[in-house]
Amino acid sequence: MQSQMKLKNYIHLSIQSICFFLVIKFLTTILHEMGHCLGGWLAGLKPVGIYAAVLGGGMSYFTGPRITWQNFIMSASGPAVDIISGLIILLVVFPRVKKWTFRLFWLFYTGIAIFMFWGYMVIGGFLNSGDFANLSRMLDIAPYLFGFVGLTGLVVFAYLIGRHILQTFLPYFSLDTYWKKFLVFFFFIGLPGIIYVAGGHLVSPGGSLNQIILMASLAVFIPCLFSFISFKSESSFQIITTWPTYISMMLLSIAIMIWLFVFGLTEERAKGFLWTVPDEERVGACNITVAIDDDMNAKIDLLMRPSSRHLFWNKMRHRPPNWPVYTRFIDTNIPILLGNSHYRIIGKFDDRTSPFFMKKYDKGARRVILEVRLDTIVQAIAKNTYALEIIDFWRVKGGYLERVEVFLHEGMRFANYALTPDDAKKPDLYNESQIVWENESSYAPEKVRLFFIQQ
Repeated sequence: MQSQMKLKNYIHLSIQSICFFLVIKFLTTILHEMGHCLGGWLAGLKPVGIYAAVLGGGMSYFTGPRITWQNFIMSASGPAVDIISGLIILLVVFPRVKKWTFRLFWLFYTGIAIFMFWGYMVIGGFLNSGDFANLSRMLDIAPYLFGFVGLTGLVVFAYLIGRHILQTFLPYFSLDTYWKKFLVFFFFIGLPGIIYVAGGHLVSPGGSLNQIILMASLAVFIPCLFSFISFKSESSFQIITTWPTYISMMLLSIAIMIWLFVFGLTEERAKGFLWTVPDEERVGACNITVAIDDDMNAKIDLLMRPSSRHLFWNKMRHRPPNWPVYTRFIDTNIPILLGNSHYRIIGKFDDRTSPFFMKKYDKGARRVILEVRLDTIVQAIAKNTYALEIIDFWRVKGGYLERVEVFLHEGMRFANYALTPDDAKKPDLYNESQIVWENESSYAPEKVRLFFIQQ
């Protein structure tokens, strides 16, 4: 009977831990991103909103240029909120709480806040990503130094908070061996951490395997670290009450609903929590259609958006276009795209129905139509056979064109194409009069050389 009671305690600890972990990680992510916004605002930047997820991280959004010291303050403010709020809870709030459920809740808050502070250091140091990676670049120091400081902080923090955790768990679990302490700590922090990492990867794939392995390793490393803490175990045993389990599940349900209905499932397709609509300062996404007739005249249809984030577009699409942003973009990039700076704008449209990225559920663009003479740039390589080069002007900036489509009018047909580099992703659609390539990764072609015949 007692073994069943102990098993029941472990089950309730696991459920409460997973629920509280995800709820508080969601809360601390919101506060972390709000910290970035506050720091950026105090430094003179213009924050426009945040995104946060229950399974996954968060993002804060700013508009306008920034200089190094502003970026430093903005980047440091998020982790500062983590460590300050975690220490306040640990040193001021937690000692005044007596009941198991509330002690467990505040243990999670201080644990997650402080753990994420040191964990961000580890990730920034060894994976060179996140806030501390940005800080290392701005301070011009080796990133791995942050990694070692983060690991040291995790060790120190384990001993700082470990006894509080043991005192909280002592009436409910036997803690007289290393294995029993590890088991409790694993259910308390390790298992929820693994579920958080795995769930975030399933919801929004794209995180590197190294990052997933590192986070999962930390979820095992920290319980191991806690388990080395020596503690005098007593023989008292109590049953964990069941109502906190249902309360934790209800809180998690509320957090998930807030995530889905306020922020959206993923950051790429987020609804977002924006308190102001960003200005249209630059073009962030572009789809291009080129239609060529047998007189070597081309009409180029450019579908553009001020940012590739669906979050921004959802808010911006109902505002009048800032056309100078788009005409400057065209002036800069069309000469690179075709090698010809002579063109004429024949139409501008605020088109809220045009499909973007060829996805039915994602429509609307700022649309500009150009007229271009190609006879000076098309190369004659044989009788009635010509070649035209189209260059991805965004590749030099580390990005890529999202989609390019080329049509030939009647009396012309494609003979072949060549890609640079040779191993670039092949066009998605190719026939005698139409060729399409969607550039969604680094395997996209930097240059496409099209061969066509004038019949």
